[in-house]
Amino acid sequence: MQWMMGKVGQRFLRPAAVGAGLGGVYAASSGDSNVSGSNKRLEAASFHQVPKETLNLDRLGATGVTRSHLKQATVSERLHQVEIVVFTGGGDNRLARGFVNELKAIMPGVEIREGRCTVGKFSDGETQIHVHESLRSPVVDPHQKKIPFIFQELSPNPNDRLAELELMADGIRRSGGENITAITPYFAYGRADRRPASAKVPISAQVIANRISNVGIKHLYTVDVHAPQIEGFFPKETRFEDLYASKVLFRHLKNKMLGKQLSLDSTVIVSPDLGGGQRARKGYAEPLNLDLVQLEKRRPGPNVAEVLNIIGDPDEKDCVIVDDLSDTSGTLIKAAEALKAAGARSVHVLFTHPVLSGPAIERLASAPIETLVFTDTIPLSEAAKSNQQFMDKVEVVSVAPLIAEAVMRSLTGRSISAMYKRD
Repeated sequence: MQWMMGKVGQRFLRPAAVGAGLGGVYAASSGDSNVSGSNKRLEAASFHQVPKETLNLDRLGATGVTRSHLKQATVSERLHQVEIVVFTGGGDNRLARGFVNELKAIMPGVEIREGRCTVGKFSDGETQIHVHESLRSPVVDPHQKKIPFIFQELSPNPNDRLAELELMADGIRRSGGENITAITPYFAYGRADRRPASAKVPISAQVIANRISNVGIKHLYTVDVHAPQIEGFFPKETRFEDLYASKVLFRHLKNKMLGKQLSLDSTVIVSPDLGGGQRARKGYAEPLNLDLVQLEKRRPGPNVAEVLNIIGDPDEKDCVIVDDLSDTSGTLIKAAEALKAAGARSVHVLFTHPVLSGPAIERLASAPIETLVFTDTIPLSEAAKSNQQFMDKVEVVSVAPLIAEAVMRSLTGRSISAMYKRD
């Protein structure tokens, strides 16, 4: 790309060099005719006037921006020209606001703000979305980008929230947004990840993955997806990032429970089923050097659980059950009852997603469980908040710092897996 002087002393830019990518805006000084390589071979074409301030020439030097200058520019310098715009749906959105605040704290100097968008309903019940701003990035300076994010809770009301997510993504794309990133802390329909035996049922998780990728979402963050193979349901064009809430739950258990309400010598980690054994062992038992107890259960029907066997010794132990979610809480209730019947001194529960549907609140309120620790991936219902017996057991841990750190690492090209190192 070469700068030329016009008859009235204006700078002009060859259009063939525009839009070359993150490091694609190169310039020689206005009087420099010794431009070599690919810049020399640019086709002669009509010139487009480019305002000097658009390319931040004053900031980068009066002689212009060269290829070597851009290669030497740090990631942080480039991010200072980036604007991160976070859109939210019609949910509670407290976690979304917490995420924005956390991201601002760890990325100072980067403009991060909430997007302007109306989310509502038409009179016939259809979802209404209206994006109130342009998300186009300047073509002449690829560094100055608007990066659209959608932070969308998918529970409660997963069907409405999914419609909002899809329509927001399409509205953002039609407003000039590119490379849309979605954050869905709880991945709805994640438990329908396979077709058992010859049952004629849909693989709903794959249907949802197709819907999300088809509206132009290029990057998806979620927390503790129920089945890791769901990542394979997404096409290669959509990057899937599963974040582990054990990072924040482990810290809470280690720093605020062990040595205080729990004795390290008498505590055991419990997996409520055999499928969660790996999560309980690798995420909690081994790092804390605690014994592991596993329960063998079966499901005679949907939302119905029966404990068959206990593997390990919970007698006279403080048992900490760890799981990824609790829906109707049948599994947790049966596990707690079985542990107490086997002589457990106390039962405490850590899980990620508080779905808590149906009779869950009343069940947990009266269950032989002393502490319920879960994250804020799903907002608590008013019924839950109004049940004082339930709330007396509850401790909520936010995943906003976890998600913000993962996003920061992704934007700056750093390893996400490295953030799970135990402290």
